[in-house]
Amino acid sequence: MIQEEYRDLFEVSQGYYIMHAISADLNLGAGVAKEIDQRYNMEERLSDYVDDILGGYPAVGSCIPVGNILNLVVKKRAFGNPSYEAMVMALEEARDWAESNHVDRIAMPKIGCGKDHLDWDTVKEIIDDVFDDSDIELLICLK
Repeated sequence: MIQEEYRDLFEVSQGYYIMHAISADLNLGAGVAKEIDQRYNMEERLSDYVDDILGGYPAVGSCIPVGNILNLVVKKRAFGNPSYEAMVMALEEARDWAESNHVDRIAMPKIGCGKDHLDWDTVKEIIDDVFDDSDIELLICLK
């Protein structure tokens, strides 16, 4: 189930995981990613994860869960633009991880549609398709 509400992503109730889009170079210098980094020290935590677990930069189209944050890797570099294909792959990986870890509520902004310039109607359709058979509740925060 997907719900869109005019809410601040950082004021959703406990029990929600936060999902957002990042680049494989782990540069969290703008938009929601910047705020997540400031609140949760995410850039350092991602760097530690990449060094300890992956041994190199993450693949475009992957999802890196850190704490209650699902980091969707949708482009190679911060200054680049994501593709819809990378968004699909990252969302599928996030869905599979969430289902196998019993995560049933995810909040997100309009991922890929701010500074990344993807079309929200297209991204929302992708989200609908990826999560169609899932019991995960998705909250799109529009504020």
